[in-house]
Amino acid sequence: MVNCLSKRKFSNLLFLDLRVAGGDITALFDTGAGMTVITRSAAERLGARMEQATLPAGNNSGLVRRLQTAALSDVRLGDIPAGELRVVVTDDADLDLRDEIGAAFPAQMLLGWDVISRYRWSYSAKEETLSVGRSETPSAPTDPGSRLGPVVFPSYAGRPFPARVDTGHTSSTLSGAWRARLPNVDWHEAEIVGVGSVRRQSVPYARELPLLFQGRRICLRDVDISETLYGQPPEIEALLGYDFLAGGDWRLDREFQLSDGQIS
Repeated sequence: MVNCLSKRKFSNLLFLDLRVAGGDITALFDTGAGMTVITRSAAERLGARMEQATLPAGNNSGLVRRLQTAALSDVRLGDIPAGELRVVVTDDADLDLRDEIGAAFPAQMLLGWDVISRYRWSYSAKEETLSVGRSETPSAPTDPGSRLGPVVFPSYAGRPFPARVDTGHTSSTLSGAWRARLPNVDWHEAEIVGVGSVRRQSVPYARELPLLFQGRRICLRDVDISETLYGQPPEIEALLGYDFLAGGDWRLDREFQLSDGQIS
């Protein structure tokens, strides 16, 4: 396995340094993106072959648009050849984001689950590495749900629930069903950020959400509750952002596995 973690920082998210036939590019490691997304200027700079086809693309705020597709040739993840990738092309402004301290979003690409699911990944918080290797699991399933990202089953108050891990979001979001399940729900003003949209609204949230996952105790804080988890089937009860994994080591080969080391 070879490390391809970028040194670029933006909140608690992870970025990769990738090589393409036309040059280099920084990509967000985004298990919540069904397809890989690239900005138009980056696609042009890297010599992507633009296609006539368009695909519907939605974000976590419910915005759905049809975006042009393109093909990137000779993509490499570290020293692993990924061949030609079909990507969705979005306007540069869609990734013109700022974090809580005003730093600019450093990536021109969102590396989505369509690519991530083909490989084996290992993250070390101490070493600050995200290594990639060839998958050791059988071919990925072809049912539609499998293209939406990895599903895990943490427990709350002794009850396991299905959740999808979305490493492209800094924080987690619960479905509307949690409003009746939690002992205390507060309200605050939140900024809902997605590719192509930013909006503020008053939303319910949980100040603390103690979970148990693979024998580890994980306490999420200030977890927003959304009546609809856009793009998710009704059985998914939460989107777990990178706050679910931050601070600990993990492995991913289509399924998440926490490594040694406490996450809290």
